[in-house]
Amino acid sequence: MKHGSDRGPTISMKPRLLAAFTAVAMMFATAVPALLPRTAQAAEAGICTPQDITMGDNTSNAQTDDGIATWVGRNMYVGAPDGKTSFREGNAPDKSYAVEAEGLTLVNGKLAINSTKTSWSQKGFRFGIVGFGAQYRPGTGSDTLVVGGNSTDITLTDSDGQSTNVLGWGQLGRGWIGTTNSEESEYNAQIVGRESAVMAPVASTTIYLKNTAATPPYIHAWYVGGGNITDWNSRPRMYRVTDEWVAYTFPTTAKIGFQFDNGAQFSTDGTELAWTVDNGNERAGTPSAVKSLYSTSSGSVVYWNQNNPLKTVTLNGNQHDYSGNTQTITELSDMLGAIPAQETSTVTVNQTAPSTESQYGYVRDKYNSGHSRSGNNQTIYIGVKMTFNDSNYKEKMITFDGGGAANQNSTIVFDVNASDLNSDGANGLVFNFQNIKEGASVVVNVKGNQSIDFHNGWRFWWNGEEIGNGYAKLASEAKQKAYNQASQSILWNFAQTPKLTIRGGVLTNGQAVRWANAGPLGVTDISTTVDDDPAAAMIGSILVPRGSFEDHVTTNGRVWVGQDFMMYNPKFAVNFPDGIGEGNSSSVIDMDQERHNFPWKGSLRSECSTISWTKVDESGNTLAGSTWGVYKNVQDAVAEQNALYPAVKDNDPPSGDWNPGRILVVVATPSRVGGCSDGIRVRGRAVREASRHAGGPARPVCAAA
Repeated sequence: MKHGSDRGPTISMKPRLLAAFTAVAMMFATAVPALLPRTAQAAEAGICTPQDITMGDNTSNAQTDDGIATWVGRNMYVGAPDGKTSFREGNAPDKSYAVEAEGLTLVNGKLAINSTKTSWSQKGFRFGIVGFGAQYRPGTGSDTLVVGGNSTDITLTDSDGQSTNVLGWGQLGRGWIGTTNSEESEYNAQIVGRESAVMAPVASTTIYLKNTAATPPYIHAWYVGGGNITDWNSRPRMYRVTDEWVAYTFPTTAKIGFQFDNGAQFSTDGTELAWTVDNGNERAGTPSAVKSLYSTSSGSVVYWNQNNPLKTVTLNGNQHDYSGNTQTITELSDMLGAIPAQETSTVTVNQTAPSTESQYGYVRDKYNSGHSRSGNNQTIYIGVKMTFNDSNYKEKMITFDGGGAANQNSTIVFDVNASDLNSDGANGLVFNFQNIKEGASVVVNVKGNQSIDFHNGWRFWWNGEEIGNGYAKLASEAKQKAYNQASQSILWNFAQTPKLTIRGGVLTNGQAVRWANAGPLGVTDISTTVDDDPAAAMIGSILVPRGSFEDHVTTNGRVWVGQDFMMYNPKFAVNFPDGIGEGNSSSVIDMDQERHNFPWKGSLRSECSTISWTKVDESGNTLAGSTWGVYKNVQDAVAEQNALYPAVKDNDPPSGDWNPGRILVVVATPSRVGGCSDGIRVRGRAVREASRHAGGPARPVCAAA
């Protein structure tokens, strides 16, 4: 640490330095790092360098995540409550085509699932592993879902009339953990309260048949006293829900009669929405084996009836207490929100995004288009071509300019007003980040306490490159790299937002054509429209510590929400038939909503190590305005050489604490050093004061942590 030119009497750090260090270090070493990337372990002490995370669909090749992908401070919905607060059989949240959530999901309140997408062989909504994503998640044996039940805002009532904290509706509206092949990691779930069977959704009747045959029997159904619902030449919607049970769903709540192809006949009463047929015996209700949350593999276990499991979250072999994480993310949000935007960081709002050079001049592909094959070994292509202009096919744009060489901060901070985050008068709102220094992290502080509601646009710019299609295998290597970098660099801080709603992409009449084909099968260049497409993804981590987040798009980053989180895509867009896609979808490119778990590589703090100290006078009063250097060891500090941070100024990056007199920096995993000369030794690092404080002369003192 560099000295100032004047030296005078010692200003005492006293035990307050150690106390401040301990309190802050505990907070950031446990809760805040969950937002951030696991870091490379260097043999020698140094500045923390995050991993590079890349998108992919190899579910057997994951990088290890030490943190929380999704935190929900109150209730989580796969769907949306739609104004309701009480849910039971026949009274479900509004449905959603959302598919899966990557990494560790922690729900402080309750979990309600009403997914309707026929993915994963109709298993339901998957937690932990995603078919396509960052492939960044905890190590095997970790928890991947924990539900704390700490909410009285809603009630979930199971088939026995008892309260539960996790409830699903319909065969597709279940949550699941587990593996699909022997190479995937096994994860567990912890749930407060009793287990629950899946509920019958509204406006339908479900018949459960105990049957283990590879090809379940046909079923014929008719209205009692009326006409046929099915005939022997068609099979109704059928799902293999467990190894023992098959489910048939009919879109009616009226009395129906039904007969299996062995001749056995049964009927419903028009009141109960679920019926079980077990070895020729019929009864009302859902089999207890068909649970709202279940595992597909023996190595993954759903533990029900747990006692305050948020205090004992298992993550990479260690237990963590995340029960107070809403407070932690609120403190983090406030700390980030207090960082002043640099003068070199400019924000320009209410722009019109560039027009396409020609009609249908912009392309978005399904992630694996051109790289997957149908059952007849034909290459599958799925995509859409769009037109953008400055009139009827317009996208609004906000430009965030980091200042380039004029801004050498490792964290680039922007302020934007909540009122400017809207898509009024346009099909969507897009973002253009330019002149962002290589390796810098980005904080976008959203100012204002009003609710925010906009349609996300289809395009996104990062340092001059349009990267909206950067997730796709058909994209260039440069575009893919930029997409991954932007996802890890940006953090959107909605510090005071009471309700954030990000809706999906919009395509209006005449704006786009789509294709979905495999050889002669499928369609090519047919006109398409959509008004809430989840494939118009949001890039970057999202903090909403004091509000709720209604999300209609795929997110790429951490999502930490203080109240409710809704993964909500209720609108049908296109059917992708067998051999091409997964049936009905809310997306014109068959990319329904997913949580992709990218870390934020914020240079202010990380898993490596966070060190903090406080400058005080003899009376213990905090003194602002000091400047410090951080060195690998005491010897370097004495010699004033090889500084990790030569000049860390109070209340200025790279200091990560915006309380006057408190300094916080990030370094790599510390090595122990012996002895202490005239520097403060904190976890093996040496720091020396480089400035004289106005409140009195100062000289570095020695303290050990």
